[in-house]
Amino acid sequence: DLESRITSWNRAAERLFGFTAAEALGRPIYVLIPDERQQEEQEVLERVRRGDNVVHFETRRRHRDGAEFDVSLTVSPIRDEQGQVVGISKIARDITARRATEAEVAGLQSRLVALAAASSLLLRSPRVDDMLPAVLSVARDLLPADGYAVWRKDASNEEWRIAAHEGLSPAFADDIIGWGDLPGGPEPVAFDDAGEAVLSARQAAYAREGIRSLLLVPLVMHGRTTGTTVFYHRTPHRFSPSELEAARAFGNVVSAALTAAELYEEQQRSRMDSDFLAEAGRLLANSLDYSASLRQVAG
Repeated sequence: DLESRITSWNRAAERLFGFTAAEALGRPIYVLIPDERQQEEQEVLERVRRGDNVVHFETRRRHRDGAEFDVSLTVSPIRDEQGQVVGISKIARDITARRATEAEVAGLQSRLVALAAASSLLLRSPRVDDMLPAVLSVARDLLPADGYAVWRKDASNEEWRIAAHEGLSPAFADDIIGWGDLPGGPEPVAFDDAGEAVLSARQAAYAREGIRSLLLVPLVMHGRTTGTTVFYHRTPHRFSPSELEAARAFGNVVSAALTAAELYEEQQRSRMDSDFLAEAGRLLANSLDYSASLRQVAG
């Protein structure tokens, strides 16, 4: 009513606010409004008394247990037969899920902008060894964590080694593990709990390092997973959809940069091989004295 006392309360209101109809009827509406928003109700009340509708007014309300949540309100005047405002009709919609989705989208957008801005670091040097510290820097800017590591696979013996790291102990960074001991595939894999069974081969190392959650981002080159960037958390962390999407974009960017760097180094090695063979051929053709020619080639 115009004194802000609740006169009608349906089942949906019971579910939304936690009060039964018997508990709500006759109580002031202010019991549902956080203290810092009490003045807000006065302003809405004045508008409705003038006959205005307040449509899709977004604010916060309080549950019976004290928890606050986001709502969208539609507030309309109730009139009598003479057209006088005698009460207020309020429709409240819980928009917590929508706000969470909006926050996720905003978080993903900001992370992708950060990734685009930082990716130039990966292109400053065409050498893989120079690029690895830049990978850690981009990872740190993109997804905050307690530790980071770039693992690379040794193709000769199917072992994983940490090629670059930050925030990890020397003992952990010196680990060498078998190919099957680092789970994952072509997509990022999040482990909110480092105690999961699939990580059994690494649980002792995680326990010593205090790792509670981790995110593995594969680095795919020429269609093969040849490395992974791992984000380590020492407190339990639940990875959000926006973090996983950002990790996927990060993996694609880093994979492309590393592929280009490896192709560059392969071309450099090929050019050096060609130069060596050309020089050896020139030396062999310079003299008919085979012993002198062989000394020059050995040199």
